[in-house]
Amino acid sequence: MKMICYAWVMLAILCMVSCHTLPDPVEKVEHQCLPLLKTGKLAYAVKKIHCRAGGSTTSLVPLMSNKEALESRLALIDSAQRSLEIQIFIWMNDYTGKLIMERVLMAADRGVKVRLLIDDLLLGISYTDSELAAIASHPNIGLRLYNPNKLRDRILPRTLDLVLNTKRCNQRMHNKSIVADGLLAILTGRNIGDHYFGYGQGYNMVDFGAMFAGSIVTDIKKGFNRYWNSDPTYDARAFIRDGKSLSLDKFRSVSRREILRAETAPNHQISITPQDWSRWFSDTAKRAYGGRAVYLEDAPENPSYSRPVIKEILRQCESSCKEIYMVTPYLVPDERMMAMLSKARSRGVRVVLLVPTVSSNNHLIVHNQYQKYRKILLRMGVEIYEFKHCPSSNMKYYINEGGNSTRKVGLHVKLVLIDSSITYMGSMNFDGRAMFVNTEGGATVRSKALALELKKWVNLLCNPENSWRLSLTKNGSIRWLAGEEIRKSEPSLDFLQGTLEFIFRPFSFRHEIFPDRRQH
Repeated sequence: MKMICYAWVMLAILCMVSCHTLPDPVEKVEHQCLPLLKTGKLAYAVKKIHCRAGGSTTSLVPLMSNKEALESRLALIDSAQRSLEIQIFIWMNDYTGKLIMERVLMAADRGVKVRLLIDDLLLGISYTDSELAAIASHPNIGLRLYNPNKLRDRILPRTLDLVLNTKRCNQRMHNKSIVADGLLAILTGRNIGDHYFGYGQGYNMVDFGAMFAGSIVTDIKKGFNRYWNSDPTYDARAFIRDGKSLSLDKFRSVSRREILRAETAPNHQISITPQDWSRWFSDTAKRAYGGRAVYLEDAPENPSYSRPVIKEILRQCESSCKEIYMVTPYLVPDERMMAMLSKARSRGVRVVLLVPTVSSNNHLIVHNQYQKYRKILLRMGVEIYEFKHCPSSNMKYYINEGGNSTRKVGLHVKLVLIDSSITYMGSMNFDGRAMFVNTEGGATVRSKALALELKKWVNLLCNPENSWRLSLTKNGSIRWLAGEEIRKSEPSLDFLQGTLEFIFRPFSFRHEIFPDRRQH
């Protein structure tokens, strides 16, 4: 009898999934790139940045601290006069997520044309369809979802959709960018949420991004338009059901109350109202670098058939002469990457990898797969560093200045430095999902000054106070070294995490890390 009931339940679920369809595709509208504004706060900022960088075709300011990462986003949003384009994988509905959304709505209030493109995988955790439709109801805001779920609003239906429609739901838009007035852009690995800006209550990230000025900004905006008009994108308003509407005023009043309540907490000193960022832009311009930059992005449809981001990174690494620094939160190399690293070592190229320890990694399954490559890489002569979950006080500026002191710090940086002259930055990880399934975006920059500055920063991350260096003993066992301290086992955060790591260790999750790889 139980089996019959179970069968009926499963049949009902299958019918529910099969009966739900996606709305009609959005109308494809070509957005023309208007002549750039020559006056205003952003135009003034561009002049300052270019002047400090020496008049290169592309200038950029690295954003290494969580504080300046949040400030840069607010500065672009508050200073925009004509247009804003934001492309993001995760937009949390927490303090910083609400704050940035409210500032976006305020920009729209003053006439800025805003386009928001958000991947739908985790959006249902943060926003209901009614809330998304309320945001999209603003006359100056367009909101589109990338590869949306058929089943909406609740976690269980969304999860069922993911399980039963894996092939369709598997591909995600992992790109992250902001463009303001076509003048300034941010390329980054950061999502929008408290953990990425130093405001997480128990967990914060070390991360990286850069603010760009110059010709590359036009390319980033064209790339956004390409995704905006692609087949996997749908208008958020198309998912609203009868009787489920929410007014924009109601949405904003609730959000504002929560922002103001959070602002009374210690260290939350950012005003809800827009600011004049002229002084900030002048100070930030002092850290600008010039160089030749190329924007890279995967195709929004069928990205598995053309992978310009990973192909260009590997091509540059294959031409390296002296050294390769790779920083990534998720490392599960495929055959081509392993071959590239092996050949680099045979040429005498120094290879440094910085990844999280199990205690600073937020995906144990990925760490489980990375473990299988450690000894092979160490035997090649690759230097492996694992970032500690409790780094030293010299990292405080980068992690949580202006936010909360937390028990755990994660590594979320995506960065490649080649021969102290070429830098890759963007959203690209080095696991199978990034290399074969998701869409990614980023830029390569030729600038010795920038690469040397970032190399100093990575070396700081690799210091014994902040990271363990891995070593092989004569009998092939791994040791974790930090100054005089030597550990024989995985440095886990607590008993539970250590237990889970031990349980996962014998299992292979390679299919989950390299899904449908034979099709690519």
